[in-house]
Amino acid sequence: MQALAALDPWWFPPWAFAWQRDYHRLRLLLAAGLEPPPKLRSWISEQLAQRQTLLPGQQRLLQELKDLPV
Repeated sequence: MQALAALDPWWFPPWAFAWQRDYHRLRLLLAAGLEPPPKLRSWISEQLAQRQTLLPGQQRLLQELKDLPV
């Protein structure tokens, strides 16, 4: 696990896998210029509303999404 973390520190983030999966799905859709489904639009709204309670790494990832049209 240490070797993997040295190669890619985000391979196993400290937050829930479901959060990571939804973030990546949304990021890929937005980067491709596709409209996210209602479930992901709702998810990002919830995350942005509660961003102060998220871990710093999660807050940074959400900040990066602001460059993409949500």
